[in-house]
Amino acid sequence: MLLVLITGCIWTATAGARDSYELAGLAAYRLGGHLTDDATNETLKLGEAGGYGVILDMPYDANGQLEAIWSHSRETLKPEALFAGAPRFDVDVDYFHVGGIHNLEGDRVRPFVAASMGVTRLVPHQSGLNAATEFSLGLGGGAKVWLTRHLGLRLEGRGYLTLTQTSGALFCGDNGCVARLSGSGFGQFELSAGVFAAF
Repeated sequence: MLLVLITGCIWTATAGARDSYELAGLAAYRLGGHLTDDATNETLKLGEAGGYGVILDMPYDANGQLEAIWSHSRETLKPEALFAGAPRFDVDVDYFHVGGIHNLEGDRVRPFVAASMGVTRLVPHQSGLNAATEFSLGLGGGAKVWLTRHLGLRLEGRGYLTLTQTSGALFCGDNGCVARLSGSGFGQFELSAGVFAAF
């Protein structure tokens, strides 16, 4: 009986504060992102790279939180087909999003679903080429695992869809554009894990 009482007290003391702000630092792995070579119509791809990011969650209601997201990865633009040529150049791909999450029922482990919108910033590491900023959407889900009242783990998977209303040309310079979007946009998927602090 004493063990049950002690366990219950520890559980209550370590349960996360539901009306707190939460700041998470995340390590990520990102894949996906298909483009088309503007000169040869060859399929190019981004992704399959590690990254990192920060998420700030703010209390909204009993089960909901607003959040601000920054996720960064340096990826290599290269032909999709094997032996189709050398990689073109590296590209910094950053997502700047705002959105919200809905927390599902749980105590120490609490699953959630998330949606966001914002912009994708693509910065080529190639002299003479311009960066691009495009509108994007995000949708995902995961779980928060509370370790103490003010500390926990965040595990998440999120898909990003980058859209454009222009011609879709990317990485343009004085000699034309290197790539264009395949269709009206491109998608990427990101797996992330990290530690968050509640305050």
